[in-house]
Amino acid sequence: MARIRSVDPSLARDFHDLLCAVAHRIVEHHHSLEEAFAETVRAWSALLNRRRVLDTEKRIGLIGELAVLHAIGALPGIGWADAVTAWVGGSAEEHDFALPAYDIEVKTTALEQRRHVIHGAGQLTPKPHRPLWLVSLQVTRGGASGRSLADCVTAVRDQVRTHAPQQLVVLDDHLAGYGWDPAATDEERWSLRSAPLVLPVDARLPRIDDPLLDGMSPTLRARIDNLSYRIDLTGLPPAPQPPAPLIVLRLP
Repeated sequence: MARIRSVDPSLARDFHDLLCAVAHRIVEHHHSLEEAFAETVRAWSALLNRRRVLDTEKRIGLIGELAVLHAIGALPGIGWADAVTAWVGGSAEEHDFALPAYDIEVKTTALEQRRHVIHGAGQLTPKPHRPLWLVSLQVTRGGASGRSLADCVTAVRDQVRTHAPQQLVVLDDHLAGYGWDPAATDEERWSLRSAPLVLPVDARLPRIDDPLLDGMSPTLRARIDNLSYRIDLTGLPPAPQPPAPLIVLRLP
């Protein structure tokens, strides 16, 4: 006679749920104990191993950064090796790209208005003696003519594999850090809703930055934690002379 038992009291509740699933298969489907147990284990394993898909906000955010990465890598004066090195978003750095002469922050939204969530006071605070540029992208679901996140990743990986193969591992590690899983299903396609907007981060840009908060008393400043806010860039005119990599942007 086959028996199933647990020797760990801390797993009693989970073991009970397992037995209920096994018993259901025995009673409802007339399986033997061995068959019911094996089928239950397979089902639970499939559930636990199911690939996690990035949520929509993270997917379009990564698509936007890949669009800028593609534009930087395609520029003859920079190239793909330096482009991958410059991509620091998702790490401990506050901005998405750190090029030799300036930094870039990328924001992507699926809203009809050009509204973006800013995380922390440092995200739109330029570093000393380093200009900061903000790239605002609006995307919309594009149907068959659009680009999925998988399409964008493949396009960028192909370019890196061809022009800077030594950086492919670095790129893949960076994608994994964002939660990208090449085995996850991703059929949602996107296209640009409007022309990209490139703005210098200066006094004309609405933002809450470190200098603004530093003007408060230390007592009040210490009580502001985990700051997030939304800015609306709808209708703002683009910069007349953005950096060369940001003049022409498209989804890769």
